[in-house]
Amino acid sequence: MLPTAKPVLHTCLAALTLAAACAAAAGAGGAAERVAGPLREAGPGGGAFVGYVDSATLPVQPFGGWPGISVRVLGEDAASGRLALRAEFPAGWRLERAPRVPQSLEIVLLDGALGFGAERLGRHDFAFVPPGSQAPPLSSPAGGAALLFFDPPASDAAAVERQRERGAYVSRFDPRRWQPASLARSAGATIDLQVMHLKKDPFTSARTWYVRLGPGMRMPWEVHSMVEEGYVMQGRYTLAECLPARTVIGDYREGGYFWRPGGIPHSGPESGPDGAVMWLQRSPVALDVALYQQCAAGRASAPLLPP
Repeated sequence: MLPTAKPVLHTCLAALTLAAACAAAAGAGGAAERVAGPLREAGPGGGAFVGYVDSATLPVQPFGGWPGISVRVLGEDAASGRLALRAEFPAGWRLERAPRVPQSLEIVLLDGALGFGAERLGRHDFAFVPPGSQAPPLSSPAGGAALLFFDPPASDAAAVERQRERGAYVSRFDPRRWQPASLARSAGATIDLQVMHLKKDPFTSARTWYVRLGPGMRMPWEVHSMVEEGYVMQGRYTLAECLPARTVIGDYREGGYFWRPGGIPHSGPESGPDGAVMWLQRSPVALDVALYQQCAAGRASAPLLPP
């Protein structure tokens, strides 16, 4: 949706030179059907799109591996071991030794504080534990909330071994780390689009990042060949998905979540932020992108920029 791997991606979202083309695309391919989530619907190649999930409405349940916390399941795939959770930590909670699992673990703190070994995670901080590695002791003296992402290891065994050698690490949320979209700026854009990288894995190219956007954007349809996952940290965002059976559009508010397989056109001229918004976004490899002016029946057409 809002990728950061290549500068041209920022152009697709922010360059005002695209505004005319995006406006011309409005209405192309038929009207989008307004939906309220959660939605699970088939995408190309048999992968299922999961979106418009409001985490606040999901059932609360215990999490067996980490006794004492409660979780809401955002998304999961039992076959691969992928699991995305919103977790609540009670005051005084502590876990000296988390179970060692084959997946990697990413922690994104939403509120409160969380001890991560000798480190203390504050609001919006990030921590990573490599696949098959032991997480450090975890604690929450005053309570808190976090996103937990358990991801299957990459298929490249050498890359996974390098991740393990590097070990666990923390990335801090710091307003000074916001980076403007360089090509968008050079194209003369005035739209507020900034990114903050939390993970740019040098071994697998996996990415986790924040993106911050302002109002007044018009966008083309975007297609990525790989999975993209998103969670709204702040604000409200309207987003369209051009699925094989129908084109849908809905709103994401704080706590909203999606998991999109590669190959699904999304965004389009009716999408964009309602005021300031901040997303957390993830991909298992660096994102590619192709941009189009039209989409219908899950197929994008009229390329805007070469793929």
